[in-house]
Amino acid sequence: MVHLTSGTASAQYLHNRGGALFLHSYLQNTEVDLNVSNCVFEKNSATDTSVFSNWYSTGVNSMYQNIYFTSCIFKNNYATQNAHVLFLSSGGYAQMTTGKIINCLLHNNTTINGPAGLYFFASTANGGNGSSMSCQILNTTISNNSGINGSVIRVDNTNNVHARNSIIWGNGSNTPITKNNAIFSCIYSNIEQGAQNGGSNTDPLLDSNYKLTSLSVAINTGINSNLPAEITTDLAGNNRFVDTDVDLGAYEYDAALSNSDFNSTKAFTIYPNPTNGDLYIQSDDEIAKVILYSLDGRVLLETQNTYLQIHDLPSGLYIVSLENNVGKKSIQKIVKK
Repeated sequence: MVHLTSGTASAQYLHNRGGALFLHSYLQNTEVDLNVSNCVFEKNSATDTSVFSNWYSTGVNSMYQNIYFTSCIFKNNYATQNAHVLFLSSGGYAQMTTGKIINCLLHNNTTINGPAGLYFFASTANGGNGSSMSCQILNTTISNNSGINGSVIRVDNTNNVHARNSIIWGNGSNTPITKNNAIFSCIYSNIEQGAQNGGSNTDPLLDSNYKLTSLSVAINTGINSNLPAEITTDLAGNNRFVDTDVDLGAYEYDAALSNSDFNSTKAFTIYPNPTNGDLYIQSDDEIAKVILYSLDGRVLLETQNTYLQIHDLPSGLYIVSLENNVGKKSIQKIVKK
């Protein structure tokens, strides 16, 4: 088992496949688990596949590869022929591949003659079929990429690739999925531009950082059971479940953490900021509620007082939310020294 956590692969070049990461077991009767999490892949390039590819060969039987990307960002990568992430299998030689892409963001990637995102290929050599591959795209956002004819995902010779709770939008085409002898399942709880495979054809209203804005239809429209139980945070490290149902895409919307709220609210004054532990709130409105949040959305304090004592909290960034007597909310960041 191989674990890669919290790294950046940037500006790598390979003439063929896997410019940043290449999985090559090449041993008969072997099983490899590759887990990649909290990594950024950017500015990689290749004539074939710029970021990742696994390997299959007609000369080796019985290879099993389990590949997982969790909370990763793929951006500004360039390829000539294929996608930026390539999953391969070959059932005719018992070379089996399973994969999951969870809480990931793919944006601003370019492929000249292929999909500008993901490619799933199940070989039919030696009598192989699509049962050799099983891959899932879960709570992932794919936006603002440039591939041939607007394609961002390609699936060949398998019906076992599907997307759930994901957003595929703004890639320049109403047919972003290329299918060859394949079925790509995108029916349940997805936003897919053009609704080519049954997803919702509704603008998710992403901001410039590919996060949901307050009026997005992607908020609370996911299916919780589509996510593995161990996934409790989104791509930004915030709570994955803010309300009853998970949101679509890589980021969970939380009004308490919304950048638009941070930028627009000056309805009250809080001082001193930064603070050693004493905070005073001044407002022209009657205050109904004051809530102090951690950056992961946990409620640390709830009161009506205009004087707060936070000496016991560790140094860092926090959020103060104020609600007045008519229900209007305002939010500001504070820094605890």
